[in-house]
Amino acid sequence: MTTIHIAGVAMTKFGPNPGATVKSLTAEAVAACLVGAARMLGLIARAPLPPAYPDWAMIHIVTALVFVILAPLQAWPTLRRANPRAHRIVGRFAAAVAA
Repeated sequence: MTTIHIAGVAMTKFGPNPGATVKSLTAEAVAACLVGAARMLGLIARAPLPPAYPDWAMIHIVTALVFVILAPLQAWPTLRRANPRAHRIVGRFAAAVAA
């Protein structure tokens, strides 16, 4: 059984299509970030927020969305093998938005 590591968390691959785990987690995380951003922008109804909700929350949501999209690319073996330069660039950008 093979193990993949995403953000320091080990997850065991299940089923006949192990790539589906990464794709599924990425899709769920992207969807959660998009819903959060849509609520912040008032595009969909939201629960009342505390009155002193910080202004930097939108920056946090946008950078989280970028990281959630880029992080699975770092775990993609085909990108590492076929284009190591792109792998390094994506990794540096992902690390920058995660900081």
